Amino acid sequence: MIKLHLGCGNKRIPGYTNIDAVKTGAVDVVADIRHLHDYKNNSVDVIYACHVLEHISRFEYKKVLCRWLEVLKPGGILRISIPDLQKWFLYCLKTDNFRLILGALYGEQDNIYNLHKMGWTEKTIKEDLIEIGFTKVSNYDWKDTEHSGTKDWSRDYLPYCDSDGKQLADEEWHKGKFVNANIEATK
Repeated sequence: MIKLHLGCGNKRIPGYTNIDAVKTGAVDVVADIRHLHDYKNNSVDVIYACHVLEHISRFEYKKVLCRWLEVLKPGGILRISIPDLQKWFLYCLKTDNFRLILGALYGEQDNIYNLHKMGWTEKTIKEDLIEIGFTKVSNYDWKDTEHSGTKDWSRDYLPYCDSDGKQLADEEWHKGKFVNANIEATK
């Protein structure tokens, strides 16, 4: 079974080939995830892409999703997690804390790849996936995946920190407002 973790950064998922453009200790393969040149059409069982699609331009992301669809086997699964801009903006308006959403809007900007170039709501990403040819497009719960033990951005809740700026423990953080679109689609 071939399972790809695209844009893995420093998050390694056992049983997956962990791919990123920047070499870290978690990366198995340094490559451009937009093209997946090392993978033939209909050869991959699962693609997991957590908070990486937004790093691809609004003029290119549909081509990338089409390529990911090509490499998936019939019945293969694409699982993506992206910031849901509607949820982020609503939280920002409720709390009057614009600075809190800068990372979701623009990326961390700590290297040349970590810039956000596109954004969606849950509705718009689902529409795009259906338009491209994916089927069975639905939400998934990060707690119900085989990679739920990987502490990545698929479990993104606000606020991150308490009023003193101290990062919240998971049990407190997960009581906050969930601000992602976690979407699973089938080829």
